[in-house]
Amino acid sequence: MTNSLPGSLGLVHESGWMTASNFNKWMAHSISSSKPFKKSPVLLILDNHQSHLSYEAIEMAKENNVVLLIFPPHVTNHLQPLDESGYEPLKKYYMSAHNGWVLDNARKTISLYQIAGLAARALHQSQTPENIISGFRATGILHYDTNKFTNADFMSATVIDHPASVMCEACTLHLPVKV
Repeated sequence: MTNSLPGSLGLVHESGWMTASNFNKWMAHSISSSKPFKKSPVLLILDNHQSHLSYEAIEMAKENNVVLLIFPPHVTNHLQPLDESGYEPLKKYYMSAHNGWVLDNARKTISLYQIAGLAARALHQSQTPENIISGFRATGILHYDTNKFTNADFMSATVIDHPASVMCEACTLHLPVKV
């Protein structure tokens, strides 16, 4: 991973999608990097993707002082701070880094090895304290606002659209949905 951030973990799958196996590896790496402990747990905000809901990942979080906040399906566009203020600047700066690489490396193709370095540059530029705070404000998390959204904003959400066996006592936090 050429020019990646120190401590980066490179995981890929031939499908291009996140898998439970890779998510579990990421979770273990993240826990070892952040070192959460009982008096200072880590909050991990997740969408409802099946790869995030493996029993192993949920147990790993529970055993290592990671509190999971798993949003119901179809509401992350309202509740996920990164959806509100993180991804657009990241895409803009990544595309800029990509275009710069192409100009500097005429007739070469970007490989998987360069992506992490391009992403590292984009992360430094896009994930500023202002952008991060803006995302929490836009979702009503910062300055908690129960009136931020109307019931209509969540009409497409269902509480669970995964098999019942996935949601277990290890899930420590569920987000209530107004319907």
